[in-house]
Amino acid sequence: MSLIQILHDEALDIGYTRFGTLKTEKLEGLGTIIKGFPWIKSIIICAFHYNIYKLPEEKVSHLNFYEAFKSRFIENTLEHETAHDFESFLESKGIQFIHGMTLDLKTIEKLAVEMKIGRYRKNMHFYTEEGSHVYLHVWFTDLEMEFINDDLPPPCPDHCSRCIRNCPVQALEKGYEKNENLCINHELEIIHDQLKNKEVNFKLPFIKGCQLCLEICPYNDDRWEETIMYQENYNWLKK
Repeated sequence: MSLIQILHDEALDIGYTRFGTLKTEKLEGLGTIIKGFPWIKSIIICAFHYNIYKLPEEKVSHLNFYEAFKSRFIENTLEHETAHDFESFLESKGIQFIHGMTLDLKTIEKLAVEMKIGRYRKNMHFYTEEGSHVYLHVWFTDLEMEFINDDLPPPCPDHCSRCIRNCPVQALEKGYEKNENLCINHELEIIHDQLKNKEVNFKLPFIKGCQLCLEICPYNDDRWEETIMYQENYNWLKK
């Protein structure tokens, strides 16, 4: 078995749902990012899904799940432990690496699309086969390697326009296009109203704005598993 296949299998064994790599020599725009690290030869991306937490009911309706469960660098969380276990495995194989979590999210998502880890849907959110509740973990390594998944998740059906038809501000006039200004301004208005009316008892950035296009998307149906209770170190939940 090749080393890259061993890395793939280990990533899935410890809790990631997808794994992919690309050689950095093929990637435009990363030159300035990896400058000073001449040993870097490839980038690894792994998908970690956070659709596993059971939450107190009074928190759910106002909670921005993506921001709330982001815990890559918070000790004693499942996400942190998963990343730590994978890094320990890289070390055990003598692989030199640094994490690439300082890359902007859109760059990471586009690289993940190239690796066939996931795709953008008509609402312009990134999805794997397990839905949109996903964090992408990134590392640069000294191995010259490439692993592209066999297939992307299926595309949105031509006939489906739930997100487009139901967007309150028509930010999704066409599939696979979004007016970011309309979307962000609408989000901020909703958050402002919640704060003004004292509907929430936790702070930014954990307050949910709109997210309607994610909630009504059929590719997110029945994706929240609620297998473990939220963890105590999420202090915003204890207020």
